[in-house]
Amino acid sequence: MVKSTAPDPAAPDRPPVRFLRPYQVETLYGLTQKFLAHARGRGDGPPFVKPSYNLVLYSVEDLDQWLAARRRLSTSDPGPSE
Repeated sequence: MVKSTAPDPAAPDRPPVRFLRPYQVETLYGLTQKFLAHARGRGDGPPFVKPSYNLVLYSVEDLDQWLAARRRLSTSDPGPSE
């Protein structure tokens, strides 16, 4: 018997990826793992989740919001005061 590789129409769709690891953030957003580690320590980076001692995750939604809040129109634009 040959197993079909076609998706099962009765199976529910998988939810989209909601969290990324630092290396994935670096690949998709260009924020280096070193920057993310330093920003976590300083407390000025994107919000993160630490479900275990060695695992750090970033929510895609939080990353998008954090980046949107830092959008500038020119290099002299100070942006909103925090």
